[in-house]
Amino acid sequence: MQLLREWAMTAGWAMVGAICLAIAAFVVVRLFDRLTPGKSELESVHEGNIAAAILLGSLILALAIVIASAIRLL
Repeated sequence: MQLLREWAMTAGWAMVGAICLAIAAFVVVRLFDRLTPGKSELESVHEGNIAAAILLGSLILALAIVIASAIRLL
């Protein structure tokens, strides 16, 4: 019974982390888009710009690391 409770807690915290990451990624990508003048990075990614895709991917990965470390403290 204890193992089932721990699995449920882990799944619950995973859902909290996923929701936080989704919201924060949306906000950060929009903020990054507004801070960089010129063409939108999302449009560049849709057009096939690999460099813009790597940049946005690394931004989201860094955000995920920060959120994961914050959730781990709880």
